[in-house]
Amino acid sequence: MRRHRIRALIAVLIAVILQTTVFPRPFGASPNLVMLVAIGIGLYMDPELAVVSGFVGGFLNDLLGNTILGLWALVITVVAYGASQYRRQAEGNLIRMILGIFALTIAGQILFGIVGTLFGQGFLADTSLVIGVLLTGVLSLMLAVLVLPLVSRLVAGGRWFALVGPGPERAIW
Repeated sequence: MRRHRIRALIAVLIAVILQTTVFPRPFGASPNLVMLVAIGIGLYMDPELAVVSGFVGGFLNDLLGNTILGLWALVITVVAYGASQYRRQAEGNLIRMILGIFALTIAGQILFGIVGTLFGQGFLADTSLVIGVLLTGVLSLMLAVLVLPLVSRLVAGGRWFALVGPGPERAIW
């Protein structure tokens, strides 16, 4: 189990580095790679590992980004926990999995906007908020086709799995 934790941490670190350095923000939106990796860990591993990975990824994203400290940490932690709980509902159904990933990404962006506004960031006052949230959801969903199989392979011991049931030893893709 220790190996899975180290691999999950490596996946989160790679996601944070790529998110903060590579992805441009056309129309004020970009795919949220850190959130996708946290969703993947939530879908493939234990809820405890998903929550810790989400917090670490979000906190590092806060440190390297330009938001208040702890905002992304809170949001990605909640989304990772949601993904770990959604795993059972999406079992065996690819359409539910796709819709769940899209819904979790959108919910994370909305939660980010609400909590950020509560702490004085004024995200809800932005006129392009809806377009940005939807565009982020679509871009993240497109990127999920590449990211989630890689996360599955990394955290599940280097093997590909089919969607066969819940449990930390099984993966979705």
